[in-house]
Amino acid sequence: WNKDMKSIKKQVDLDEKYFGEGACEVDGKIYQLTWKEREILIYDAQTLESLGSVTLPQPIRQGWGLAHDGTNFLVTDGSNKIYKVNFNWEVVETLAVSDGNKEYCCLNELELIEGELWINRFMTSTILRVNPNSGELYGVMDCENLVDIFEDITGKGRLSNSVLNGIAYDETNRKIILTGKKWPIFFEVQIEKILNSADEIH
Repeated sequence: WNKDMKSIKKQVDLDEKYFGEGACEVDGKIYQLTWKEREILIYDAQTLESLGSVTLPQPIRQGWGLAHDGTNFLVTDGSNKIYKVNFNWEVVETLAVSDGNKEYCCLNELELIEGELWINRFMTSTILRVNPNSGELYGVMDCENLVDIFEDITGKGRLSNSVLNGIAYDETNRKIILTGKKWPIFFEVQIEKILNSADEIH
């Protein structure tokens, strides 16, 4: 995408055998997960030229969400786990997301934002705010209003794929960008206020 978020600068199409999932850029390379294929596709960040692929290590079941904390990749597979994976493609640590009473499953897309890990929960309109070092749950954000706005703009009813499934952070401008599965639009959001364990955003 160009910086205005309104036009595509360059793209590459996946082979039909792949179902593309989470991606992140590290040191001039883009790493992209594939779902059941469990391959990590690697590209040059400037040209999008393929640089090969590697296989996700066990016990990661599938490729869902991907981020990088400066040292390790952070990977989700739809369970309640966050896997930390090094550049030797070994799982070096596994965190379970929990509020102390219950664990939270269906972890999907994730992004590091100012020291917190923000994670979409599959088939919900919520985002979890998580400690990336311990898995402790800081809070839950209800983004149902964004789904409502998406439906109003597109004229589509409540579909099974009308779920939140995309988080990006512009660190330079401190902008948080959210989108959903197959959504043709992005939302630039900010925290409005905190109520107990849930944050309202607009």
